[in-house]
Amino acid sequence: MSRFWGRIMKMVPPFKGSREDAEKNFLTHTWRTVDLEQRFGIPNLGKVVECSVCSVLSETTSAEWPCGEAPAPINFNDIADSY
Repeated sequence: MSRFWGRIMKMVPPFKGSREDAEKNFLTHTWRTVDLEQRFGIPNLGKVVECSVCSVLSETTSAEWPCGEAPAPINFNDIADSY
């Protein structure tokens, strides 16, 4: 199987702390709803919830890190190889 997509797909490493810590970290963000149609001028893009301080999306693993402390995204293959 080709590892091509794993070289270009990037993701933030999962938070390794407890579930309780991840929930506390989630609350450190300042969440707001963003209408993507208004932001980009393209119809029917929908809405997302993002942090107004660090810009992470609420439905990503980055949201489990404290505000502004999510590590930089790395190649998917690098994460997969570490397990």
